[in-house]
Amino acid sequence: MASEDVKPVLSKEEKAAKKAAKLAKKLVKAEAESSDTSVKKEKKQKKDKKEKKDKKSKKRSRDTEEDDDGTDPAEESEVEASSAKKIKTDNTTNVGGAENPPLEKFRISDETKKNLKARGIHTLFPIQAMTFDKIMDGNDLMGRARTGMGKTLAFALPVIELLLKDKRPRSRGRAPRVVCMAPTRELAKQVASEFELTGPSLSTVCIYGGASYQSQNNAFRSGVDILVGTTGRVIDHIDRGNLRLHNCEFLILDEADTMLEMGFREDVQKVFAAMEQVQNESSGKRQTLLFSATIPRWVKEVADKYM
Repeated sequence: MASEDVKPVLSKEEKAAKKAAKLAKKLVKAEAESSDTSVKKEKKQKKDKKEKKDKKSKKRSRDTEEDDDGTDPAEESEVEASSAKKIKTDNTTNVGGAENPPLEKFRISDETKKNLKARGIHTLFPIQAMTFDKIMDGNDLMGRARTGMGKTLAFALPVIELLLKDKRPRSRGRAPRVVCMAPTRELAKQVASEFELTGPSLSTVCIYGGASYQSQNNAFRSGVDILVGTTGRVIDHIDRGNLRLHNCEFLILDEADTMLEMGFREDVQKVFAAMEQVQNESSGKRQTLLFSATIPRWVKEVADKYM
């Protein structure tokens, strides 16, 4: 008869020790797996962080390339006044020691201050404060400001104040003293609304494609102080003889860089050329104001040629 293997009989103490050894082995294995997972997780976090940093670096590089003027994209507003000496200022400049100086520090009429305060405006943003005196003093100006920095009021406010200072009667059928061009009808409407709210006693007309020529012609016949419009519709009315430029004292180009992107370079130059051909009968000098989020080379070329 074959002999059978006999398993040793373990005492209670030996069984407990064996069980404890197995448990310890499992714990060591679990700790090793946990450590490995943590290392992998840490490596992934570092990799994700590096990729995110690289993306930001590339974006900053692209933004810098887009600004041909070489200025730091972090600068939110900049002003270049065309006079005997060009002046540049960034948005860290304080006016009267305050970042947002009160309306009382500027040459703003009581009528306009009342209109502004009724809208909750008691101070000027940096771009508005930096441009106000330069425009009031008759300088041509190129302003650089990001969207939402209040650049529309930056040119509308001083221009309105200059118009209000002229106490001559406003005759029926008068040609506009201000021509402001914007790249889209939406922006043109916004700009016109700003002029109307800030200077309600002045006649503001907004023209753009898709609207009736007849209603716009009727507005011209009634008399216009401020004309805001898209470039194409402004050219249409000039070509048709409806829009006379002999009285224009202020030529404003808003969102000039967007006009370039949308292919309006030739249209803008046509309007500037038409202005050059007309003798300004109201004053000896026409004031040109260019506002843009960036200052591409073309905008500088326009400024150098017409300002």
